[in-house]
Amino acid sequence: KNGKVFGIYENTKPVLFLSDPDLIRDVLVKDFHVFHNRRDYQRIKDVRTGADPLVDNMVHMTRDDQWRRIRTAMSPTFATGKLKKMLPQIVDCRNTLHQNLDQMFTKLPNNTEMDVKRVIGAYAMEVIIRVNFGVKVSGLSDDTNPILMNARKIFHKNMPLKLWVLHIAPKLGKYLKIEIFDTN
Repeated sequence: KNGKVFGIYENTKPVLFLSDPDLIRDVLVKDFHVFHNRRDYQRIKDVRTGADPLVDNMVHMTRDDQWRRIRTAMSPTFATGKLKKMLPQIVDCRNTLHQNLDQMFTKLPNNTEMDVKRVIGAYAMEVIIRVNFGVKVSGLSDDTNPILMNARKIFHKNMPLKLWVLHIAPKLGKYLKIEIFDTN
C-alpha cells in the first residue's frame, strides 16, 4: 500500500519502514553494522529509576559499541547449523502443543470459546525454555516451575501499558516510578 520504503513520525521522531524483503535483509543482516541504532530506546533507559543489567544488555536497548559486542556474541546462536540442532526440540514442543489442543478440544462442549492466546503463549514459552535451558516444561499445567513463574512475572498483562507510558511519556513514567520489570 505504501511502497517499499515509507516514513512516519512517532511523536516527533521520524521512523523509516521497509517492506521489501531484500532491503530488510540488507539492513538486518548484510549491512547491520551501519544500521545498528534502529530505535531510540535510550529514553526508556533514562527514565527508569534503577539499573537493570537484563534490560540494559538487551540487543534492542543497546547502542553503538555495546550493541556491536552483543550482536557479535549472539550471531553464532542463529547460524544454520545451530538452528538445525534446535529443530528436534521445537518439533517436540509442537507435538506437546498438538496433544494439549486435542485434550482441550475433547473437553470443550460445542460452540465454546477457547483462550488461544494462553495456549500459544505457553507453546512459545516452552520452546524458549527448552532451546535455551534444555528443560522440558509444560507451560499450560506446570505452575510451580521457577522458570515459568518468573517468566510470567515479566510478561504479565500490564507490561504493555508500562512500556507504553515509558515510551510515550517518559517523564511521567519517571515521576510515577514505573519500572519495566516487576521487582517483587
